Amino acid sequence: MIGTPEVISNLLSSRLKDEDVDVRLAAVQTVHDLAHRGLVDPILYPQDGVSVVISGVSDTLVDKYWEVRRVAMTTVEELAENDKLRSVIAGTSKLLVRVVDSLKDNTTELRVAAANTVQQLGKYDDLRAVIKTPQVLGALWPTFVMYPDTAADVLKALLEHGTQILSQRALLIWFSDDFCAQLKGADQVDALLKQLSDSNWRVQLAALAILNVFQEDADLRNTFMSSDTVGRLIGLVEKPETSTAAAKMVAILVQLSNFQSQIITPNTISRILASLGGGSGDEALTNLITILGNVGGGEFDTENTDVPVVIFTEVIRQLPLVPAARKAYMDILRQLSLSTIHVSFNHVERLMNLWRLSDSAITDIVLDMFSRFADNDQFRLLMQPVFWDKLAQSIQDEKCGPALEVLRAFAKHAETREQILKSGIVHILLNMLKSGTDEIERWQIGLEGLLILRVF
Repeated sequence: MIGTPEVISNLLSSRLKDEDVDVRLAAVQTVHDLAHRGLVDPILYPQDGVSVVISGVSDTLVDKYWEVRRVAMTTVEELAENDKLRSVIAGTSKLLVRVVDSLKDNTTELRVAAANTVQQLGKYDDLRAVIKTPQVLGALWPTFVMYPDTAADVLKALLEHGTQILSQRALLIWFSDDFCAQLKGADQVDALLKQLSDSNWRVQLAALAILNVFQEDADLRNTFMSSDTVGRLIGLVEKPETSTAAAKMVAILVQLSNFQSQIITPNTISRILASLGGGSGDEALTNLITILGNVGGGEFDTENTDVPVVIFTEVIRQLPLVPAARKAYMDILRQLSLSTIHVSFNHVERLMNLWRLSDSAITDIVLDMFSRFADNDQFRLLMQPVFWDKLAQSIQDEKCGPALEVLRAFAKHAETREQILKSGIVHILLNMLKSGTDEIERWQIGLEGLLILRVF
C-alpha cells in the first residue's frame, strides 16, 4: 500500500543505493530534512522501517562521492537527536564505525564534518558507550593536524563526559602506525610531548592543541606540568617554520593559562617577540597581546618586574623592522603601565632614534610613548636638551597635536617644566603667536602651547 512506512522506507533505501550520484544525494538529503523536521519517527516507524533507512544512510557514509558522504554525516547528527532513532543507531555498530573512520577521510571537509558529528554523538550516554575512545582518538589525529580547533572541541567533549583518556593508554593511538610501533610501552605523556618537537609544524600545532585541552583537567594538568613541557612549549616559537605556524602557535600558547607563570619570563618573552617580529605579521602579534595581558599594570600575576622592561625593549627594537605589525606593536605597548617601568638612558636613546626616522606612523607611536612616560620619575631624569629641540621641531609640523600632548604631559612636572622654559620651545611658540589671523592654525597652536606652559 502506497504511503505505508514499509513502502516509504524501501523506496528511500533503494534510492540511497541508486547508481546515479544525484539520486543518492537527493535521497540522503531527504532523510536529513525529514530528521531535521522530526518526521522520520512518525513516517517510518515501526522500527523495521527506520532500521532499513538508517542502514542505507550508513552505506552513504562510504559513498565514493564526498558530497554524498558530507550530507550523510550531518544526517546522522539529525537522526541522533531523536531518542527512539538513537536507540536504533546505538545498535548499528557499522554506522558508528563508519562515522569514526570518516575522521580519516581524504577530504578535509569530511574530516571536519566527522569531527563535529562525533562531538555531537558524544553527548549521548547510549552512543558514547558504543563509540570506542581509543579508536576515535586515533582516527581524529589527521583532523588535529589540519584543524586543531575543531578536533580539540571533540576531545573536550570526550573529557567533559568523563571519558578516561589516559587510563585507556589512548595517547599512543594519536600517532601513525609506524611511529606507534616504535613507542609501544612508552610513557603516554612522553609520547605526546615528543610531538611538540616534530619536524612538521602542523604536528607540533596538533600536539599543542591537545595539551591545551588537557591542561583544563586538574589530573591531566598535573601529569603534563613539568619543566620539560615548558621547555618544549617555549621551543615552539623559537624557529617557527612559517609565519602562519608562529601565529597559530601563539594563539594556542595564550590559552595555556596554567603554564603562563612559567612561560611569561623576561627570557621567553624576548625570544617570542624576536621570533614573531621576524615576519609573522599582525596576527601573531595580536594574539600575543592576550598572553601579555596587562603585564606591568598589576593585573597579571607575575613577580618578575623585569618583564615589562623586556617587552618594551624588544617591541621598540622591532618597531621599524616590521611595518605591517606596527598596529599590533602599538597595542602591546598600550598594555604596559609605563609610569613605574624601570628605564635606562638606552631606552630614551632608542625612542629618539625612532623619532628621527621621519616616519609619521612611528612618530605618532613614539610621541604617545613619551606622553605616557612623563609620569615616570626615572624617565624624566633622563631628559636631555636634544629631546626638547626635537619636540620644538614637531610642534612646528602640521601634525602637532601629539607633540602638544607631550608638552602638556611634561609641563605638569616642575623639573621638566623648568627645562622646557629654558629650551627654545617658548621662543617658537611666541613666534607662532605673531602669525596673526593670516595663519590662524599656527596662531592657535602657539597660544595653546603658551597656555600649557602658563607663561602669561
